[in-house]
Amino acid sequence: MTSPIFAIDPQEIILGLCGAQWNPTKNDDVESMRDYWRDLAGVIPMFFWEASTADGREYITDPAHLLQFVADGMDKAYGMGGFQSNAWSKNGVIDPAGVYRSGYDDDPAMYPIVVLYGGEVECYIYDCAIVAIRHRQYLLDQAKIARFD
Repeated sequence: MTSPIFAIDPQEIILGLCGAQWNPTKNDDVESMRDYWRDLAGVIPMFFWEASTADGREYITDPAHLLQFVADGMDKAYGMGGFQSNAWSKNGVIDPAGVYRSGYDDDPAMYPIVVLYGGEVECYIYDCAIVAIRHRQYLLDQAKIARFD
């Protein structure tokens, strides 16, 4: 008698732990990417989960420090800059619905492909590997924006 083989997808587990919500703004263009949104998210959810559950975060009560803690953790996991470069944060904003609006008039708005939740911090993933994190209750106008390609 053979035992059944179960394929375990680590990304699926992480997405479940982060309460991933596909196409949170119900945008039609994002909806057209439904078949490959996990590919677009890549390993970013794993970076976010690792950073948002890291030892020491439970002792941080200041929202700005918590956001920086998660950004630093994601940068460490990524190892290639991410939020450290800070170039993206200077040229764009995330509106209350999670839509990214660049600082350039010719750029169209980018709608999130997926939003992840890690305690008080939420992480938006957009096309082109653009990532934004912000506190869920405070500092909604102070999102950190980076590219994780």
